[in-house]
Amino acid sequence: MAALTAGAFAHGGPDALGVAEHDFSTNANACGPCPQALAAVQKADARHYPDPVYASLREHLAGLHGVAPSRIHLAASGSEFISRMTAAVQRVGGQGVHAPRPGYGDYARAARALGMSLVAANEAQLVWHADPASPTGQTAAAPELAKGAVGVVDMAYAPLRLEGAAASAQGYWQMWTPNKALGLTGVRAAYAVAPAVADELLSHALDALMPSWPIGAHGVAMLQSWTLPQVHRWVQGCLPVLREWKQR
Repeated sequence: MAALTAGAFAHGGPDALGVAEHDFSTNANACGPCPQALAAVQKADARHYPDPVYASLREHLAGLHGVAPSRIHLAASGSEFISRMTAAVQRVGGQGVHAPRPGYGDYARAARALGMSLVAANEAQLVWHADPASPTGQTAAAPELAKGAVGVVDMAYAPLRLEGAAASAQGYWQMWTPNKALGLTGVRAAYAVAPAVADELLSHALDALMPSWPIGAHGVAMLQSWTLPQVHRWVQGCLPVLREWKQR
């Protein structure tokens, strides 16, 4: 069996030589880790499985976003959700995927793994968009969706936005990966917020494809901390520092 090589993944971060002293490849919060979130992760009870339906976590995340808990879809990571959403769209009949360029490589990688075609946004049944974009940090309007198409906005860097304001993305899903804003990229956990009117068949496909306990105790602790006002105040307090560092 052939071993995986670095060329198999177009990702940054540590390699066989360890963690770089200065790493600009992952766009994690340079002020991190967030003290409150780190303490929550360190206190996590890893002796037991979490609640398999994550009822409390879903309620807290729903409260953060002002939506019903049924609109919260949990994931092991942003990459896991990208793969699962791509498979779900294919399951309900989609074959064309739009991936922004430049952009996170897993959008296109997930499509290719399933034999799906990379197409223009107006031809796609699944459209990926990032706000702000990676790696540029810029904000751009989300592509208009074709009739029946699914759109997902990757909000990974929204909490660390240093300029501009969020663009409108009507009818899009939102994918959140707070570990970057919290400076805890080693903790893998994510979630998505479904639009107010979401395709029920797609939502059922997403749930059917979800593995058991996608998020472990440490990921649950991180996401629970993400719902706390003091954690968001900490992130907001990082922005002036990051703007100064960027200018320097």
